[in-house]
Amino acid sequence: MLEAVRANRVRLHHVSTDEVYGDLELGSPHRFTESTPYNPSSPYSSTKAAADLLVRAWVRSYGVAATISRNNVKCGLILCQPQFACMPIAHFFLVAHRLNSSRFIGLTNFCIIDT
Repeated sequence: MLEAVRANRVRLHHVSTDEVYGDLELGSPHRFTESTPYNPSSPYSSTKAAADLLVRAWVRSYGVAATISRNNVKCGLILCQPQFACMPIAHFFLVAHRLNSSRFIGLTNFCIIDT
């Protein structure tokens, strides 16, 4: 994927997770920031952290245009009630595509947007 992005000179958006930063106790006053060191605690968060690092390495080494979002889960048994809006990230990218002339190529854990 990264080589295809580099070869075709398109922009990549990698959808990661806030779980790469580790765990916080419920009610903890601490917060994660962009400068919080990675401390993944599950196979899922470990593979996401590895993918983040690969994207960052390609940006630095090859000048690939890429961004990373580290989202947290906004949907769950409690949050998916009528008073909460669950807006999947796919919807965000489709709306963004309709608002400009970018060509939306794909969405899985990676998004490639040709601008």
